[in-house]
Amino acid sequence: MINLLIRKTYHFYRRECCWPYSLSFLFVLVVYAVDFFPSPEPSRWPSVVSYLIIAGYYVYNVWLFKKKLLFSADDQFFIGILTVKIIVWGMILGGLLIFKH
Repeated sequence: MINLLIRKTYHFYRRECCWPYSLSFLFVLVVYAVDFFPSPEPSRWPSVVSYLIIAGYYVYNVWLFKKKLLFSADDQFFIGILTVKIIVWGMILGGLLIFKH
């Protein structure tokens, strides 16, 4: 089970996922860190806007998936991994907004 997940994840990042969108998730974490940690008065808007950008593109991918216009080797896994990432990044942002308020 774990081997299959690792293999699918490797294949997803190696062949399926577009690298700018993949990197954008890491950049959003960098924006979170810059917004919330160096200064005592955090600026929330850059983090919220950066999350909304990746969430908007996620919604677009879900729309393509539902219309059967998403072309990947495993559409179900593609949407699943993006869903998990969007939820986790949203939880991170929510936690930062609550605890750094």
